[in-house]
Amino acid sequence: MIYDRARSSVAEMTLSEVDLDKIFEGKTMLHITGITPALSPDMREVSKVIIKEAKNRGLKINFDVNYRSKLWSLEEASAFLKEVLPHVDYLSATKLDAVNLLGIPEVEEGVSDELNYYYEQIHQMFPNIQVIYSTIRNVISATHNTLQGTMWVKGLTYYSKVHDIDYIIDRIGGGDAFASGILHGILSGQKPDYTVNFATAYSSLKHSVSGDINPFSIEETERIMTHNATVNR
Repeated sequence: MIYDRARSSVAEMTLSEVDLDKIFEGKTMLHITGITPALSPDMREVSKVIIKEAKNRGLKINFDVNYRSKLWSLEEASAFLKEVLPHVDYLSATKLDAVNLLGIPEVEEGVSDELNYYYEQIHQMFPNIQVIYSTIRNVISATHNTLQGTMWVKGLTYYSKVHDIDYIIDRIGGGDAFASGILHGILSGQKPDYTVNFATAYSSLKHSVSGDINPFSIEETERIMTHNATVNR
């Protein structure tokens, strides 16, 4: 597997190479990760234009912060986020993203739901954001983690069941699986509780296979939503 980074073809792509009409034809949502604008200054500009153009064309925008310190600095990422987040509808962001990239003050003692505080602060900064989501992972060993999903909607943070994953084959793609599970719930009109539990189960299942593609179906995922991720063969 090749992970496109510095000096890759995508890192050197410019806006003149992008056919916006073709990209957006028949589409209703744009999904973009923070890794893309981090690749180069050119990709930063391309990403800004694509996000703003998608919003102008009426698409929903899903943005996954996915900060990588080896690709760009906190200052660069922060400046980019503050420019594009006013156009974003659905956001994948963690407590560390809120504090380190958006400058949100750390929670004071006595707040009962710490994560909800950070989600609320993000929403106050960018009231256009309708959904915020992330996972809580506890690493016990390289092959044993626990995973819980979280999802903020209309002032409430929903928490999934905690999945005890003691058979990890490959963690790569687990975050993408969680995001796609959240989007599945949103696009199919599911309630937040179903959505966050489906997304966490879908991510948990991904840990059981190699590669960054999740091969499991909706039906397989729903069967293990309230249990640990074992596949019914």
